[in-house]
Amino acid sequence: MLEQLAQKLRKQVDDACEEYNVISRKLRENPNSIEELTEKRDWMKQIPEQLKIYKELIDKTLTDYDLLEEFVYSLSNNDFNRKCSAIGWPQRIISQMEVAGIQNVEDEERFRNIQLVDQNNFEEHLDSLQGPWVENIMHAAMKQGHWVFFQNCHLAPSWMPSLERLIENIDPTKVHKDFHLWLTSLPSNKFPVSILQNGSKMTIEPPRGIKANLQKTYLRLTIDFITSSTKVTHTVFAPFSVSLPWNFS
Repeated sequence: MLEQLAQKLRKQVDDACEEYNVISRKLRENPNSIEELTEKRDWMKQIPEQLKIYKELIDKTLTDYDLLEEFVYSLSNNDFNRKCSAIGWPQRIISQMEVAGIQNVEDEERFRNIQLVDQNNFEEHLDSLQGPWVENIMHAAMKQGHWVFFQNCHLAPSWMPSLERLIENIDPTKVHKDFHLWLTSLPSNKFPVSILQNGSKMTIEPPRGIKANLQKTYLRLTIDFITSSTKVTHTVFAPFSVSLPWNFS
C-alpha cells in the first residue's frame, strides 16, 4: 500500500515538474516579431496564477511524502531528487520571469527600430515611384499655365532634393505666365532652404491665449449650425431675496 502511494506521489511530482518545464522552455523562447512579443507578454500575465495552482499541488504532495516518512518508508534517491526539484521550481520560474521581462524590453526596442527602418525604406520607395509622376505634372503645368498644389511636403523628405532641383531649373522665359506652384509643409529641417528664400511664404499660427481661441471657435459657428440643434432646453429662474432669514449654528 505504501508503495502504491509512493508511485502515485511520484507521478504527481513528475506531472508538476513537466508543467514547470513547459513554462520554463516558453520563457526562454525568443519572439520573432512584435506580435509574438505581445502574445508572450499576455501569456506571462497568466503565470502567477498557474504557479499558485502547481504550488498547492506540490505542497499537498510533500505533505503526503511526510506521511510516508512517518511510516518509516525509505525514499529512493530518484524520489528524493524529484522532491527537491519540485520544491525549487517556483522560485526558478520567478527568476526566469524577471530575466524574460528585461529581455522583452530589449526585444521591443529592437522591433521598434526594425519597424522604423522598414517604414523609412517604404517611404523612400514610395517617393521614388511618385517622383517621375510629380515631375511630369510640373512640366505640363509650366507649359499650359496651370496651378500645382503639393500638400504635406514634409511627408516626402527624400524627394525634397528633387523638388529643389526642379524649382532651380525653372526658366522664367519659358514658363507660362499663369503657372503657379503652391507647397504646404509642417516645420521640417528637410525642407529646402532655397525654396523658402526664393518663394513667398505664408504661415498659420494658432491663436494665443484662451480669449483668442474662444473667439476663433465662436467665429466658426454659423446660424445654420446653431439652429440645426434639435435639443430644446429650458432654464427656470426662481426669485431669490437676500433678505431671507438664515439659520446659523
